[in-house]
Order: sequence, then structure tokens, then C-alpha cells
Amino acid sequence: LLADAEAGRSFFGKKGIEGQKTEWRHRKLRFLADQGFELCNHTLWHAQLDRYPDDFVQEHIARAQMAIDSAVPGYRVRTFALPLGRWPKNRDLAAAGSWTDPRSGRTITYKFDAILEVGGGPNVSPYDSSFSPLHLKRWQVLDNELETLLDRLDARRTRFVSDGDVTRVSRRPARQLAPNAGIAPAPVR
Repeated sequence: LLADAEAGRSFFGKKGIEGQKTEWRHRKLRFLADQGFELCNHTLWHAQLDRYPDDFVQEHIARAQMAIDSAVPGYRVRTFALPLGRWPKNRDLAAAGSWTDPRSGRTITYKFDAILEVGGGPNVSPYDSSFSPLHLKRWQVLDNELETLLDRLDARRTRFVSDGDVTRVSRRPARQLAPNAGIAPAPVR
């Protein structure tokens, strides 16, 4: 979510742009949160964080946190999406930091469980030793990109589909499956 962006990227109707009604924005965010959607911080207005000093970076991330909290009080924002995939000069500030609002004196802190980069293809399984939740690739699906990606994963036999059981890690069987045969989960040992 971008709390103070211009048209096309707005926080669901900031300033009544593009036919959106500003008074709807909080109701829309509460609806999304109530439906189980994750609300993600993406800075205040999509600043390229590598161009700015540390205090600016923390302010733009913290003010976006404040905006989300104003719409959904108490909501814990767990994920940060880097604008354009650009890390701040001090990379640690993407994961955690704080900023003190000069008007209210209130200090806003943030600490994310995951950071979304830009592009780069699919991520490895969380059970892979190279997995890092602070370096997740973000796949933006435009046109037929999702279909193309899934076809490529199928051709390489690297598509992973969870069986939904959080107590078991599943994998595709080693033998080739006939079309429409389904994928039977098997425990990884």
C-alpha cells in the first residue's frame, strides 16, 4: 500500500482521485484485512530508497505504517515491498527502524518478517537452506506471465504445490505423471 501516492498508485482513493471516494479508503482496507488479505507496506509514495538518507527512509516506511494503522487499528504489517526493488543504502532499515513524528512526538517503529524484492522468478521453498524471508522475489503478473511461468516450471518439473498440511513437507513424486493424474503428496525424509 502506498499511503500518499499520486493517481494510479493511491491508497484507495487519496484526495478523491480516479473516481475513488476518499471516505471509502478505510472501509476498503478494513474489508481486505477482514477477508484475510495481507496489507503490505510499500512506503509513503514509492520513493527510490537508495537515493535518500537513513532518516528519510525510516520516515517514509513509518508513515506508511501509520496510514495502515489509521485504517485498520492494531493491524500488524508483516511484509515490506521495496519500491522498484531498490534497497536503502543502509539495507537493515528495510527490515526494521523507527521515526519520531515531530508534530505529535510519537515514535513509530517497524519490524518486518518478510521483504519483497522485484521480479527474479519463483522463490525457493521455505524448507530450502537458501531461503530467506528478508529476500523474497515478487512476481508481478501481467498479461499471460503466470501461465508462461507455470508452463516453464512444469517443463522443468520444478513446480511445487502444497498439500495444505502444515505438519508435512510435500514434493512431487519422482516418476512422470500422466496428464490430469494429479500430484500426490509424499513426505520428504
